[in-house]
Amino acid sequence: MTAPKNITLYNTQGSWWAQRVRIALIASGADFETIEIDLQAKPSWFEKVNPASKVPAITYGALKGSDGSNFPENVFRLNESAVIVDFIARLYPSIDYEDPILSAKARLLALQFEALVQTPWTTYSRTIDGSLQALLDGIISFQPFIGDLADVKEFGVGDLLVAPFIGRILPLSKHELGVWPEGSGARLLAALDTEEFKPFRKYIEKISSWSAYQKSYEEGALLARFRALYSK
Repeated sequence: MTAPKNITLYNTQGSWWAQRVRIALIASGADFETIEIDLQAKPSWFEKVNPASKVPAITYGALKGSDGSNFPENVFRLNESAVIVDFIARLYPSIDYEDPILSAKARLLALQFEALVQTPWTTYSRTIDGSLQALLDGIISFQPFIGDLADVKEFGVGDLLVAPFIGRILPLSKHELGVWPEGSGARLLAALDTEEFKPFRKYIEKISSWSAYQKSYEEGALLARFRALYSK
């Protein structure tokens, strides 16, 4: 296989979808560039990169320092975070588990997190009438899919797909950053700090300890973004 070409990531700080791609690129050791996109004031050329005008997006094979205003039309462009991550994993297979069974387990975990936890978490944190019990029930249903993945000392594509979402639950709850009644974050943390939710906490600890995850965002900037978001 020939050496991978230059990758440019079109990113917005605080976007969990873009963070997936940042984790993949950092974990791969790829030489990549990042161009920040202000979604409230997108440059006119950004539609040439992604006609949907969303982040993340990447270009593959453009010269370093080029953007949508000055790269050739035949440069490969790709959007949708999960598709981009799969593309990176083909270029850099080392970002996934060596064991195909563990890889499959982690992919299944990511799908189940989205179905069982992500939706009730969004409802709980972003509305005034979200149900804590619905979120806790979802986590209980999700925990069997963690299995032995929390104990494995490596990471894979499934983990990085879920990392930006699961990694924010504890800090946002700790700082009460949500459109929820006062004390809702504390109530969630108190519920999770019990033996029943030990597998969930253990998996969050694994993700939080991952150097590629830690390097993919700055928590202070994340908290500032959510404070601004929820103050509106």
